[in-house]
Amino acid sequence: MTEQPTRSQLRREREREHRCRTILDAAQTLFADQGFLKTSVDQIADAAEVSVGTVYFYFKNKEALLADLFEESLFLLRSLLGKKFEEARSPVQGMEMAGRAFFEEFCTRHTRKALILFREAPGHGKKMADRRKKISDTLSTDLSQAIVRLGKEAGYEFRSPNSPQVFSNCILGVYEKVAYHW
Repeated sequence: MTEQPTRSQLRREREREHRCRTILDAAQTLFADQGFLKTSVDQIADAAEVSVGTVYFYFKNKEALLADLFEESLFLLRSLLGKKFEEARSPVQGMEMAGRAFFEEFCTRHTRKALILFREAPGHGKKMADRRKKISDTLSTDLSQAIVRLGKEAGYEFRSPNSPQVFSNCILGVYEKVAYHW
């Protein structure tokens, strides 16, 4: 039989989660406002009101913080775009609704997440590049599948079986360029 956690164990877990979130929020603000390379772990600790040791207790290094923020930002973007494609009745409407959501919701309401995703995450080592490519490929596949599904539902026939993937890559390329210069 599994033991239930005590109230104090639950409280300590909530405190750990809160501390971790505070560190992530501080890092996100600093990375977006002054850049990953110009941000030190000391600055992150100071902004989070924790010791440098506490930052390293939760995160192996500054790159691990960036990786977590990158994945968090991408998860939000995937959810947002997926929701809009689910609501759409055609590939064109899906692209239009997703585009609006990207600019009006993601870039405007979550500017720092957009900056982390498109400006700060690229170019920080092979591990980060591999992670970024894998996740970017997943997002591209998500969009491509949504375009195919909507196309079938609307009775569209694509000229080439590669068309949905081409559309998907074009959409992501536009998003990346715009967000980079946002």
